[in-house]
Amino acid sequence: MSMWSDGGFALNGISFGATGQGIQRSAGAGGNFNTLLKNGIKLNLQYFYGGINADLNQLVNSQQFLKDRVQQPSDTLNTRRLREQDSRDQSHRIGGKIDWKIDSLTSFSITPSVTFSTSTANQYSLANTTFNFQELANDSQDSLRREGSRTAFTTAVSFERLFKKKGRIFTLFGDYNYNLSDQDQINRSINQFYRENPYTVYLDQLRVNDREGLTTYSNFSFTEPLRKDLSAVLRFNTEYFQDENDINTYRYNEDRGQYDILEESLSDRVNRDGWRNYLTLGLRWKIKDVSLQPGVRATRLDIYNRFERDAPIDQHYFYVYPSLNITWKQLNFSYNVNVREPNAADLQPVPDNTNQLYVQYGNPGLTPTISHSLNLHYRYNNTNRSLNYSTYLYGTISEDAVTRARTVDLEDGKQTSTPLNTGGNWNISSYTNVMKDYKFDGNRQFSVGGGLNIWYSRTLILLDQYRRGVLENQLRGFGHSINVSPRLEGRMNLNDKLEIIQTYSVNRQWGRYEKNLANNIAITNQTAKSEVIVRLPKKLVWEVSYDYWYNSNAAPGLQRSYGRLNAGITYLFMKNDRGQLKLSVFDALDQNLSAYRSVRENMVEDYQTAVLNRYGLLTFTYNIRNFGGKVGGSSNSFFRF
Repeated sequence: MSMWSDGGFALNGISFGATGQGIQRSAGAGGNFNTLLKNGIKLNLQYFYGGINADLNQLVNSQQFLKDRVQQPSDTLNTRRLREQDSRDQSHRIGGKIDWKIDSLTSFSITPSVTFSTSTANQYSLANTTFNFQELANDSQDSLRREGSRTAFTTAVSFERLFKKKGRIFTLFGDYNYNLSDQDQINRSINQFYRENPYTVYLDQLRVNDREGLTTYSNFSFTEPLRKDLSAVLRFNTEYFQDENDINTYRYNEDRGQYDILEESLSDRVNRDGWRNYLTLGLRWKIKDVSLQPGVRATRLDIYNRFERDAPIDQHYFYVYPSLNITWKQLNFSYNVNVREPNAADLQPVPDNTNQLYVQYGNPGLTPTISHSLNLHYRYNNTNRSLNYSTYLYGTISEDAVTRARTVDLEDGKQTSTPLNTGGNWNISSYTNVMKDYKFDGNRQFSVGGGLNIWYSRTLILLDQYRRGVLENQLRGFGHSINVSPRLEGRMNLNDKLEIIQTYSVNRQWGRYEKNLANNIAITNQTAKSEVIVRLPKKLVWEVSYDYWYNSNAAPGLQRSYGRLNAGITYLFMKNDRGQLKLSVFDALDQNLSAYRSVRENMVEDYQTAVLNRYGLLTFTYNIRNFGGKVGGSSNSFFRF
């Protein structure tokens, strides 16, 4: 089960709404059956359906800061896109699980499932590019029709065997997936370029994309105790992957009234298959409260790429890297190295030209990315002092990371991107949270706390600037993105009759660039939430919440701040308050939008999306079992199992 902070809910991969953008109307149903068979076998069968109709009205503004030959501020390339989209998604999932306790030392389980899903979307978008917010470089009008379907078969298998010798364990885990999908997309667009030598590009095409994928993952693990405080660990992982990405593009035939003129330069098939095998040898050493697990992992990666119109590319790699895991009480540290092949879509040599203002290319020559990861986690919980504290630190250094190299035409504003392998990319993130409770007279409680989230990334920026097809400037350098977000929280609870909750957070983002690659950037986002719940008189629950967002330096024409006021009253009745009748009002101030701002590479992006207008809702809930949870407040989910 997955839940989003704004109310989104998905069960076993089936969305029941509020898991995407825009205004959503959702419907869902399902059934779950459990029984106990002979010989200790537990059987589970389930079916879930989820359907979503979504309306998206979104404005995206992207400011890209450019430099000229002499490293002086040159241009701000501003791209603004307005899109209106209505879509429909439906998913059916049939699954089950068998748990079998074979004997006192052996257990086995298998979890198969099949999912069928369909999707349709109609979209109309307007986009334009300006230099310095004044001079219009281009604009585009595009209508899109997309239809797709997907069938997925998944199976997870686990087997565990204990032995009479204490500490000797053999485990097997397998995850097997097969996916088959198809997508037909029709684009009709008019793209006009206005600066010197104006011209117009018309697009009317059908792009058919069929994909097929198979992945198998098997993990074998054996632990052998050497002595009381020392064990040897042997792990073998074997993975097989197969991806086929088939793209065919057709122009519209006016004589026949259909799309049947094949564009060979925009059509190709990529077939990739390969094996990834890991062999890990390690020790597990227990010294009082300290557990050490050093190891060595050998990795063999074989990839076979086949193209319909290009020569095949075979890739073979062998790596040996150490690993380490240290645990001391509530402190855990780990170091691992992972090898990951590029996405099949990035290998596709056929360019994606559906957006004529921003064309995306593939690169069949991409090599695997090697990621060195460090993790540090500490958790402290003192029930006597009513104090909770946790901190988390994560860092990754990537070799041959996939970076999008971009080009910009300084004359017509047209942009492209191509994936390349680059080095020197790394990121660090940390999160710290602390909460202290003060209790008075039994059921009166006051809580204060806060958190600090810090994120840093170093990414290579590759940007070529052209003018009338001639390379004018090459920008090469690292961009440093820094995000610091402190949060404060206060809570008051008086005998569960009155609750007051207040949170406030600031998100400060910086963009810093080496070699004067671009102008440095700094933006600030602020959020605050106030919530009051009153459980008086008996059987009535009153609740009101107000959320406020503020974005600094929003692009012209976009709203910097907005608030959302929600309120509701719930009447409890029936035995054990199993019946709940609730009247609620959403967005009482009728703000009708959400917005956020972010920094990446040498650009600032603003997103403003229309959400559901002010509305009232009357709901009735009957709890078959009452688990005794409090009614009211955003922290008490509607879905409580």
